[in-house]
Amino acid sequence: MAWRIAERVQLSEGEYIKVRRLNVRLLTETVQARKELSADRAALDVALADIQQRYDWDLAATLQPQQYAVYENMRTEFTAVNVR
Repeated sequence: MAWRIAERVQLSEGEYIKVRRLNVRLLTETVQARKELSADRAALDVALADIQQRYDWDLAATLQPQQYAVYENMRTEFTAVNVR
């Protein structure tokens, strides 16, 4: 995921490292939430939404505004593909 963002957003090496760390954290927290909250779907949905919101916030702080706009467009494309 970090590589796809790096290709489309044209990240510097430092930005790529930060985005990769954010992605690892996102995946780790997602797996942990799924383990801990598998029995409570509503709580899991809230936790996953919170994890995604923190990721987006931290990513916005890492990227330049125009880079984040490209990411948001990519995210919309990925979501549209996943819905089909």
